[in-house]
Amino acid sequence: MGAETGGPGLRAAVAAAASPVPLDTKLLSLVFGQGRSDHARFVAAQVPSVFFTDATGPCYHDVDDEFGVVDFRKLERQVVVGTALVRDLANRPDRFAFAASNPLATFADAVAVLNLVERAVADLARFPAAQRQQILTFRDALAAIVADGEAAFGPDDVSTLLSGAAGIVNGVLTWGPCDGFLAP
Repeated sequence: MGAETGGPGLRAAVAAAASPVPLDTKLLSLVFGQGRSDHARFVAAQVPSVFFTDATGPCYHDVDDEFGVVDFRKLERQVVVGTALVRDLANRPDRFAFAASNPLATFADAVAVLNLVERAVADLARFPAAQRQQILTFRDALAAIVADGEAAFGPDDVSTLLSGAAGIVNGVLTWGPCDGFLAP
C-alpha cells in the first residue's frame, strides 16, 4: 500500500518483489492504510514509503491477540517479499523521489478491492445479517463501478470506494472472535 508515493518506479519494485512469492498481493493506494501506522509520518515528511498490511481484523491491537492465531506460513512469505524489496532498494544507485500528485484512489483500487470483497463473500456466515448485507451492498456497488470501466471512473466512484472500504474495515472486519481467520 502506498507505493505510489515513490512513483511508478517504487510501485514496480514492490510488484517485482512480490511476483515470485506465492502470496496474493494487492497494490492499493495509500489512503487504504487510513494513516494508522508508522508510514504516515514518513509520507507527511515526503519520504517515499510502502505500507504492507494484511488488513485489520478482530485481533488488531486487541487484548485477545494470541500467538496461536498467527499464520506463520503467510508471515514467512511476507518476510520474503519485504526482504526482497529492501535488498532491491538498498542496492539501487538511484533513490525514488517523493511523488506528491497522486489521485486519492484509482480504478485499479476498485478492481483490487472488488476482488477482495468477492473472495470474502465465502465467509459471510461468520457475520450477522446486517454485516452480511453491508458486504453484499458494497460488493454490488464495486461491481457496478468496475463494469462501467476505467473511463467512467470519477469522484462519486472514489467516494463510494473509500466510504465502503472504511465501513467494511471498521464495521465488519473488526467484528467477531480473535481467531486470525485461520482455516480449520
